[in-house]
Amino acid sequence: MNFLGCTPKGYFGSNCSVPCPDVNCQECHMESGICHVCKQGYKGQRCETVSELADIINGLKFYSLLGAFCLSLIVIGILIGYNIMIRKRQLTQHQPSDLQGSRDGNLPNVFIDNVDCEELRELRRSEIYGTIQ
Repeated sequence: MNFLGCTPKGYFGSNCSVPCPDVNCQECHMESGICHVCKQGYKGQRCETVSELADIINGLKFYSLLGAFCLSLIVIGILIGYNIMIRKRQLTQHQPSDLQGSRDGNLPNVFIDNVDCEELRELRRSEIYGTIQ
């Protein structure tokens, strides 16, 4: 019998074939199965308590990831805003300064802003023939 413990850590018994009873136990007593060494991040007689250092590390990981995510959202927002600003600036540079914003892009020299409408009266049939002759 080996008094130093079982060669595959995490087991006990006469043939070292029984797993240690505590899930978070790294090494247990060879005969009784009482945990001697807990896995990293755990403490207590049965390794049931998360160590304070593990709590701090887990908290730091969470807040580090959260901070990186928020920072990436801010950077993406800035890049999108910058891209929109550049595109608007390019569009205004290609238009003549006196026609900016008032010209319809599909119709040449048509102004949308100051459109005057004139109502036309209907011509009677006799008037139409009178003007043609």
